[in-house]
Amino acid sequence: MNDFANLCNAIIFQKIINANYNNKLRTLKPYKLISHLSVWYLLATENGTIKTFALYKLKAINICQDSFLHDKKVLKELENDNNFFFVSSVKKEVILEISGLGIEYFLSRKILTNQKIINKTSDNLIISTMISFDDELLSTVFRFIPYVKVLSPKSLVSKCEMMIEDYLKHIRN
Repeated sequence: MNDFANLCNAIIFQKIINANYNNKLRTLKPYKLISHLSVWYLLATENGTIKTFALYKLKAINICQDSFLHDKKVLKELENDNNFFFVSSVKKEVILEISGLGIEYFLSRKILTNQKIINKTSDNLIISTMISFDDELLSTVFRFIPYVKVLSPKSLVSKCEMMIEDYLKHIRN
């Protein structure tokens, strides 16, 4: 059986998983498989913390005989939180300005799972979203350049600027 089917069985039968992820041996309690932008992810707990693991990075997957019971608090958090990138329970608010053709996209569907409209004018849309880590948002921001601008937090604004500068250096060489 392939790894995907094994992981499905591990979730259904609540079996503990041992796997290598980012060159570290992990012991995981799997809860859910999800697809985002055509990439599959495993939502699991590691040492009691909910985390997101990209399936393609999970190596040497071993489904243990040991079982566990799904924690009702974890199930409730997964059910109530539209965001699937879990690294910790610490989330930060990001404010984005959407302009031009991007406004139509962000109004017609939820591009970000937990986006909230703060202000809407004919020229721009200001939205708020909550993230666990920067990379879950940056792929979306860069997909919608030049229509999306990060307004806050300042650390994320700086990170975007550095990434764009690095990219411009790369294409000029």
